[in-house]
Amino acid sequence: MLTKKEEVTENAPVKRKKSILIIGGAVLVVFIIFLIGSLGGGQDYISIVKNGYLGEYTDISVSELLEGYYAVFCEDIKWDGGTTDNGENVVAFYAESESLGTTKIQFKMHDDETFKVSAFEGDGIGSNTSEEIKFTDIAALLNFLYQYNKLQGIDNDAQMEKIDSLDEQLSYISGSSVLYGASEDYSGDRSKLCEIYGDAPLDMSAKDMVDYYMDE
Repeated sequence: MLTKKEEVTENAPVKRKKSILIIGGAVLVVFIIFLIGSLGGGQDYISIVKNGYLGEYTDISVSELLEGYYAVFCEDIKWDGGTTDNGENVVAFYAESESLGTTKIQFKMHDDETFKVSAFEGDGIGSNTSEEIKFTDIAALLNFLYQYNKLQGIDNDAQMEKIDSLDEQLSYISGSSVLYGASEDYSGDRSKLCEIYGDAPLDMSAKDMVDYYMDE
């Protein structure tokens, strides 16, 4: 639900036939091959990612963000990590369910402090067609998960006030910033993590991105 369509950059999400599928049962195409599996080691990097933060969401760790949602629907949650044949350090989050299959989110380390979401497979995002999954699709899901977590345990009377507060907060954050993360002790500017990778922030706020995908 964008107010000015002409302001959306070429990196903005393409309108889907359906809104975000919140554990909708549709298995999505893997657009980047996962490099975890039999890899060993990576325990330090696992801790850095789990205890770190995505984008500017420094009030909820990566593990809290993901586990707080997927643990509700999946029977088995686990983390893994290691080094690829190309020397890249990677960490992966797995959420497995007999009925819904497996969701995987992979993070690639840039250095000992910063990382980026590099792959996704599973439920809960985009359209039920076979279209290629975009990074903007993943960003929309992760922004939604932040909202979901922040609204848990709040009674109905307080939820509307909290939603208004969240909307204001997310209106000042780029929708793509959630794709980049850093350790809990990172002292740099978290709003500019994308610049480490030579990327520009998406010209769409996190609020507009979630509204856009949720709009029927």
